[in-house]
Amino acid sequence: MRADFLFKKLFVWILILLFLSICVIGVFCKLYVKKVDLKTSFHFLVSEEKSVEAGAEFIKLEGGAGYILRCDGKDYAVLSVYLSQEDASAVQEVLSLQNRQTRLISVSTPKLCLYGKKQCKKENLYVGALRTFYACLNVLEETISRLEKGMTQEKCKGLLTGIKRQLSYMSEIYVHSYPAFSLLCNVFAEKILINKEDVVYAGNLRYLQCEVID
Repeated sequence: MRADFLFKKLFVWILILLFLSICVIGVFCKLYVKKVDLKTSFHFLVSEEKSVEAGAEFIKLEGGAGYILRCDGKDYAVLSVYLSQEDASAVQEVLSLQNRQTRLISVSTPKLCLYGKKQCKKENLYVGALRTFYACLNVLEETISRLEKGMTQEKCKGLLTGIKRQLSYMSEIYVHSYPAFSLLCNVFAEKILINKEDVVYAGNLRYLQCEVID
């Protein structure tokens, strides 16, 4: 009887200690888990055509991205993507006057989650890296717009070279402190082709822009 009583008492104490441990771990995690909202959104202008693949090919022929975006289990043919909702809406309005049926799919970047004291101390490093990356995407968008308005191939390649150089630099300096970001920058940089003999097309740059953002 006494042995059973001691066993039950021991079992209760183990449960209490386990509960307290879970509480302590929970508090610790809350203290060292931080979510940072970068407040960045991307706005995909997509076709309302039923045939997505055919629509994507048609968009490519017109100089658009022709990228196939999967969102909520459904595919869409993307004409272009914008960092500003106002710019996306303006283009959508112009297309509506041409009887082109389109819709906007806006996607916000997920919050940056920092785990542990070590990562929380590097918040400025991570935030700065991502904001610089978004700045590169913004320059790419401006380059596309200027190219469509008649900018020379020489000037276009000069801007692309600047983006490529910045991405390559970030890939090097973040290789140890932020490896996943370093890899992303490296992949993005490699996809920017700026050979002198090649012609840069706005549609190809729009496709690249969609691919990187997606």
